[in-house]
Amino acid sequence: MRSNVTTAQKFCTKAELIDLLPEGFQLLDFDFGDLDGDGDKDCLAAYRLIDEDEYSSELALRPVIVYLRGAGEQLIEFSRNDNALYCYDCGGCIGDPFIGISIENCEFQISHLNGCWFRTSLQTTFAYDSLISQFVLIEHKTVSGNVISEDDSPIHLKEEVIRYNRKITFESYDINVEMNR
Repeated sequence: MRSNVTTAQKFCTKAELIDLLPEGFQLLDFDFGDLDGDGDKDCLAAYRLIDEDEYSSELALRPVIVYLRGAGEQLIEFSRNDNALYCYDCGGCIGDPFIGISIENCEFQISHLNGCWFRTSLQTTFAYDSLISQFVLIEHKTVSGNVISEDDSPIHLKEEVIRYNRKITFESYDINVEMNR
């Protein structure tokens, strides 16, 4: 990490991200952190259409964009995926399954939750691969089970982690394809 960290690297604001807002979209969630190991405060942002609920769920894009710090400390769009999030009404009786996004240890996670009595949470993790200069899928983690017990018996949850060795880039990743394999 650099020793002469600038103000732009230390402090990132939602306002900085608003300037990068794709037309017709609003910010759904965001996080700042080092995504590519260079010590800069990069950004991950999820967006939704402003009038999302007026579209069928298949047509309502929910882009996730990776912004890296470029020269001059400005955020520059590095990678975009319109298929990394479930649709706004794909969560069953709980509605919108999107929980949030986060950056930690040069990796980023996208989290979802769906179901009612039987629930499934999904955390999808991507990391930067310097050999191909792309973010790649490294893991799907699911936790599922009945969350309501009719007889006060203990709730049993099943956790499954799938690690990926093949190179599925963030840009080509499709949550509906990968979760139905």
